[in-house]
Amino acid sequence: MIRKFVVLHLLIFNLLASASDFTPIHHKKDKDYRHKAYSGRYFYVGEVPRLKPEDIELIASKMGLTLRVKAWININTMNLYRFQLFNRWWQIHQALNNPKISIHLSSLESIQADEEYEPYHLWWLKIIQQYMGHVLDPIIDKNEISKNDETFKLEISNRIKFFLLKGDDKNLGDPNRSRNLFFEHLKDNFTPSSERKGYLGYLTFVYPMAGGVDGPFQFPYQKFTSIKFSLSNDARWWSDKWGEDFGGFPFLFLHDGIGFHGPITRKSGLNTWFLQRGYVSHSCLRLDGSDIMELVQMYPQDFNKIRDYASKVTILDYFDVVDWNQDGTEEVINVDYYKIPFSTSNPDYYKIENQKILFWQNHSYASSYFSSEYMTMQNIPRYDLMGKKPIEIGIYKSVPLSFFKMRKSRLIQYFEEGIEKKQNSGDYNDDKGEFPPSYFREY
Repeated sequence: MIRKFVVLHLLIFNLLASASDFTPIHHKKDKDYRHKAYSGRYFYVGEVPRLKPEDIELIASKMGLTLRVKAWININTMNLYRFQLFNRWWQIHQALNNPKISIHLSSLESIQADEEYEPYHLWWLKIIQQYMGHVLDPIIDKNEISKNDETFKLEISNRIKFFLLKGDDKNLGDPNRSRNLFFEHLKDNFTPSSERKGYLGYLTFVYPMAGGVDGPFQFPYQKFTSIKFSLSNDARWWSDKWGEDFGGFPFLFLHDGIGFHGPITRKSGLNTWFLQRGYVSHSCLRLDGSDIMELVQMYPQDFNKIRDYASKVTILDYFDVVDWNQDGTEEVINVDYYKIPFSTSNPDYYKIENQKILFWQNHSYASSYFSSEYMTMQNIPRYDLMGKKPIEIGIYKSVPLSFFKMRKSRLIQYFEEGIEKKQNSGDYNDDKGEFPPSYFREY
């Protein structure tokens, strides 16, 4: 199963972490327009390949509150994978060698010193910690905060290189080594398939998603659509309506003013962003910050060179049912990222093992379909997705849930000296300075 990770897109700290754990949390640093508001700058340190837009299919389930990515892989992608990851690291390495760039990492101690710290935050963090983690754990001392030290940044760079290349950066053009590295990183996500001519199979990633407050049967309506890259941002830090609530994360525009974007929900007492998986948005489809940036990383760097209809998106009212790994069993796509309250005195209630059942029992739309005895969804619509629009053609009597794991965070927050982001009329992108977020997406 996919090791689908973690949480808040902001990498929060692990309350039970050891001194060596890499436990960053994103804090306010810029001069902002509202108290405790901030927009971040982040770069991606993960392992997904860069693909052609037409090789990526997105399936969003409003009832299941999931986004499934189906990314088709050919032999050329595998052969160039190792070289691509090396270039991804090298791009980061060059930036970290620049004295203008600093890395921001925080710990429990820094949060206590910097925030209005209330006892109930401990309970909240105990819930959050089960979704937290980072691909670079462990790496630094727990007291590190914002650093522009050459040795420290070199340590981070080396850790990124080791994670991406597994310590082997010799003979980067060797296709056998490249294919081996691809499977070392992504074997659990890869399904061999001859369904598409010229391709070896596809990768599957599943991300938790938030939907509109009016529920799964309202706007955005069930349909086939596409990402409108000409109207998308790879680092949207401002909105005239929502201010800095987009947090510096990408916005992938779909249609009629809606799209995929970051979590928006902020734990204001801790100045921390997290995804609230539920019906909480104003019709947009929200993702965890690490997930939206991972998704964007799969597409080419320059959105202006991508056709608006190059990447298909399917929006479903009901569940996403698929035999994703072609083992002969169709499953309802699900991901182990559940209810996160704003405050509680009973954190045990929100343990993942409890929420596997409680999340669906308390789901105002899905509960009538859920069988906790068999961990299945029963009497749910079956779709025909081969025509011009999704069509319901019958029902599945009983379909098991497929529990994907939340993916570990693949983001690092950084700051560039001398760059102050100011909102100007119509200027919503963070494209200032030598190292805007788009710089890190070249590979």
